[in-house]
Amino acid sequence: MIRCTPTREHWQKLTGRRLGDSARKLLIHFRGVLVVDRWRAYAGVTVAAWQYCWAHLKRDWEKFRLRGGEDAELAERLARETDRLFTRWHWVKQGRRDRAWLQRSVAKLKRTFRRLLEAGVETASEKTRGTCGELLATFERMWTFVDHEGVPPTNHFAEQQIRHGVIWRKTSVGSDSERGCLFAGIILTVVATCRQHGRDVFAFLVEAVTTKLRGLAAPSLVPLELATSAATA
Repeated sequence: MIRCTPTREHWQKLTGRRLGDSARKLLIHFRGVLVVDRWRAYAGVTVAAWQYCWAHLKRDWEKFRLRGGEDAELAERLARETDRLFTRWHWVKQGRRDRAWLQRSVAKLKRTFRRLLEAGVETASEKTRGTCGELLATFERMWTFVDHEGVPPTNHFAEQQIRHGVIWRKTSVGSDSERGCLFAGIILTVVATCRQHGRDVFAFLVEAVTTKLRGLAAPSLVPLELATSAATA
């Protein structure tokens, strides 16, 4: 599972290509479930499965609401059903219900969401019709988390992981060179990955530099047991 969210500027600087080409290059070897915000650059990416971020879907419902009229009424109903979905999800996370129960419970919600989106295509404003039609065309991508253990319904975790990098870019104005962008991407990845696994960042960097100077194999950024299981999967 991954939610890959490099900035548009970094993709362009690192690859010198259009955003869609950059996304395909970045994720060419990825074979997991991609949790995305439906940004257009992901359109040409091939992965095992997709999960649309429900936090971003809730933002779409808010856009509907601000348009007023039929759109606002639709937004209220979608938001209400979304709250029901998250209540069920939290019960599973808390151990109050199991995944089989979630799957049975969500089956009815899926039918309700489909009817609401179909109503949006029929009666809403042009922009809202477009969003509803897009979601209907890729409807199952909203529900991957229900059947796949370990896949979240939002990309909050990934957004939290890149927050440090986003703040750094805003406060430092980033880098104008390809080499600088590449270094920033590598070092930020090292920092985020070490922190996720409870490893000392400075100790890892010391080991990496030391092995390089001695002509030895570089240390694995991913813990050995995880690297081994990924290689045999």
